[in-house]
Amino acid sequence: GALNIALDSPPYGPNLDEAKPEISKVFKSLSRGAQDTLMKYIYKDMGMPGRGNVISGSVLLAWYLTEVAGTSCIVRVTSDRRTV
Repeated sequence: GALNIALDSPPYGPNLDEAKPEISKVFKSLSRGAQDTLMKYIYKDMGMPGRGNVISGSVLLAWYLTEVAGTSCIVRVTSDRRTV
């Protein structure tokens, strides 16, 4: 399925800066509901302990909001009682 496709051809190269435009395109192509679900996973990741040497959740959140979803996504996600 989709996971296998993503793992076979990830949308990034050796340099993260090269990946940002491609990743943004993928995220922007998602429906609003899918973007909101992705935001829920970002929030969930931020709440997990022991993520020291992985990209900071707050950095990912800031990038995702400015490049893809916008602040209205936060309002929808935080007011939605369904969790992931």
